This record gives sequence, C-alpha cells and structure tokens, in this order.
Amino acid sequence: MALISLSIPVKTIGLVGESGCGKTTVGRTVLKLYEPTEGKIIFEGKDITHLSRKAMKPLRARMQMIFQDPILIPQSAPNCRISYWCNI
Repeated sequence: MALISLSIPVKTIGLVGESGCGKTTVGRTVLKLYEPTEGKIIFEGKDITHLSRKAMKPLRARMQMIFQDPILIPQSAPNCRISYWCNI
C-alpha cells in the first residue's frame, strides 16, 4: 500500500474507493488490528501507534468499521454508490 496521510477532524467519515484499493487495510490499521510499519496513528489527540492490545481495548469501544451493505444499494445503478449515499 502507498503511504497515506489522513487528518480527520470529524467524528464520522466514509472511506470510498475501488475494490482492492486498501479501504479495509486502512480501517484495520487505524484500529490497530494491523500494526503500522511506519508513521503515527493519533486518536483524540493521543498517539496510539505503539499501544498494546490491552491498552487499545477501551479505545476500540469508541472506534468502529461499518461495511457497506450491498442490499441497500440499487442493483440497477452499481456505479452510482457514491451519489446514492451522499443524497440520503
């Protein structure tokens, strides 16, 4: 995966991209389900990059990945997923 840098000042975000582009990898790395190979993960102003699994447990209660439910997306317009979700 290419180097990425995100600064997200909001509580809820949506990560959108082509199949296989790394959306799940980014989410799992932010949650520290995958260990980052470089860089930092800052959550609520605290560097959590090197926290142990035990130390991450209470933080994960406030972090969540929600996967897209394909049933909610009209099958007649598979290329309109982004506009469909933005118009809700």
